[in-house]
Amino acid sequence: MKHSGFDVKKFNDMIRYYGEANYPFDLPSVDCYETFVSQYQPTSKDDLRAMSQALISAGHLTGCYVVATSGSTEAPVIMGSKILHGATEDSYPYQARMLLEEHIFSATDVAANLLTPGCFGQNYEGMCRVLEAIGATILPVGKMETMDDPKTLLSLLSTFECNTIVGSPTVLIQLAHLCLSEGVNLPIRKAVFMGEALPVSKRRFLGSIWPGLRILSVYGASELGFIGVNTPELPEREHIVLSKWFFFEIDADGSLLVTDLKCPMLPIIRYRIGDRARLVTHEVGPRLVLDGRCDRNFSLGGKRVNIAEILEVMKSQDQAVDDLQITLSTDTDGRDIIKVACSSIAAVDETRCREAVSEIPAIKVAVSRRICAVEVTGEHARFQNARGKIPILRDIRESYRETHMDRVGGAQNDCNP
Repeated sequence: MKHSGFDVKKFNDMIRYYGEANYPFDLPSVDCYETFVSQYQPTSKDDLRAMSQALISAGHLTGCYVVATSGSTEAPVIMGSKILHGATEDSYPYQARMLLEEHIFSATDVAANLLTPGCFGQNYEGMCRVLEAIGATILPVGKMETMDDPKTLLSLLSTFECNTIVGSPTVLIQLAHLCLSEGVNLPIRKAVFMGEALPVSKRRFLGSIWPGLRILSVYGASELGFIGVNTPELPEREHIVLSKWFFFEIDADGSLLVTDLKCPMLPIIRYRIGDRARLVTHEVGPRLVLDGRCDRNFSLGGKRVNIAEILEVMKSQDQAVDDLQITLSTDTDGRDIIKVACSSIAAVDETRCREAVSEIPAIKVAVSRRICAVEVTGEHARFQNARGKIPILRDIRESYRETHMDRVGGAQNDCNP
C-alpha cells in the first residue's frame, strides 16, 4: 500500500491524548507503519458514526464547535472541533490559513462567500474567518435563494466590485446564469470551488461569462476539514496538501484512506473517504492527485444522490433495473444532465418515469434551480465498457476520467481506469 510517510511519534502523541482523556475505545500505540496497519483496520462512515455516538453518550463532545456531515443520503456523523483552541504558528489552523493565503486568496480579494451557512457545517463560517485573517473584503452572501430579490444581490456585488467568488461548482454556475440573464457584468477574476469536481465544460462556461477567470480548487471533507489546494499552475487534480496534519494511504484499488493527525475530537484513523487518488512525490512533500469517486453516491448541486434512490423509483414504475445505467454529463450551459437508460422501458413510459425520477428530493431541487435536467430512455443509450460490462454509473462530467461502477450489491471493479 502506498503512503505519504508515517510519523510514528505524531500518531502516538495523539493516541496518548485519547487515552488520557479516557476515550471509550481501544487505541493502541504503534512502533512502525507495519504495526499501524496490523492494529488498525480501514474505517467507514458507519464506524465513525458508531464512535461518535459512543463519545456523545460518554459526554466527550462538549465545549466545542459541533459539526456534522450533511445527512443527505444517510444518517449524519456528528463531530466536534476545537482547532482554534490554543492556536499557534505551529498549529493546523494557522498553517491552513497560510497555505490558502499563499496559493488561493489575497488581501485584494473582494470575495463573495456563496457557501451554505449553518446546517451543522463549518465551511461558510470557516471561510469567512480565513478571509478576514488574510485581510480580504468579505461579502457574506451564503445561499443566494435567501435574498428577496436577485437584482439586489447583483447590485450589492456590483457596488463593492466583487472580484472573487467562493462556493460549490453548482452555485458558481448559478451565479453566472443570473449575471447573464440580468445583463450584469461583474469584474470576477477568481473562482474558488469546493465540494465536488468542476468539469471542463463548466469551466469553459464560467470562462465565457468572465474572460480571463482563474479557477482554483479547495479540497477537504466534512469529517476532516481543509486538506489541500489546486491552482492553474498545477497539473489538473493535483493538490498541495497539509501532509503534516494528514496521513494518506492508497490501497490496491486506488481508494484513498486518510488518518487525521491533528488530534480531532472524533478519532479518524484510516478512513475511507470515498475518493480515488494517487500520491506523487515533490521536493517539498507528497501531493495528492484526485481520480474521482468510488462509492454509490454522486454529487448534484452540492448534495449527494444515492443510486439506490433512482433504482427504487424506477422499480416503483414497474421497470426492471438489473441492467439500468445512469449517465451524468454536462451541457454547454453548465447544466448537469442525468440520463437513465433502461432496457425494459417503453417509449410511452419515458415521460412518466422521468417525472418520477425528477421528484427525488436532491434532483427536484437541482431541476427547480435550472442547473439539472433528467432524461429517461431505452437500452440503445447504454454504454458498454471495454470489459463488456454495462456500468451502473457513468460520470462523464469529469474531464480526467469516466467513473464506472458495477451493479449495486457487487464489487466496484469498474471504478478502475
